[in-house]
Amino acid sequence: MITKEFYQNLENFIGEMEDKRNEVQVLNFVMKEIGYIPLEVQEFIADKTGLFLVTIQNAIDFFPRYKTSIDNTVEIKVCTGLGCTGKGGLLILEELEKKLGIEAGETTKDKKYRLTTQRCFGKCAKGPNLSIGGVLYNNVNIENLEKLIKTNVK
Repeated sequence: MITKEFYQNLENFIGEMEDKRNEVQVLNFVMKEIGYIPLEVQEFIADKTGLFLVTIQNAIDFFPRYKTSIDNTVEIKVCTGLGCTGKGGLLILEELEKKLGIEAGETTKDKKYRLTTQRCFGKCAKGPNLSIGGVLYNNVNIENLEKLIKTNVK
């Protein structure tokens, strides 16, 4: 449960910021304090900064280090942006769906892994890109995907 003290600290932090619309700075503060950014905190940030909720959610989606839940599930994100899909990103996604036995947007039965997609990681020239547990991997192909799976997916 998120405490009133956390919300007060967050409000104070935002109040002391030079650029109150710097969502990355605010999100970093939240991650440092509680380790994840649930929807209720995103809404609080939007209210206190004047940013649109979608702006905050886009920042969360863009940076792999931001989490929206505090469970132990490892999130595997595959880039489905144009640059990555043109280089084989969809093949990577299909292979992961086969290996994990789930489709994008689902969590494995043992709750160890959640497979999701992300429109862009901002590393288009190095694609296809893939994030496992917040660690970004570039130039992923079917061959090195096998190694990534063996190293990270147990």
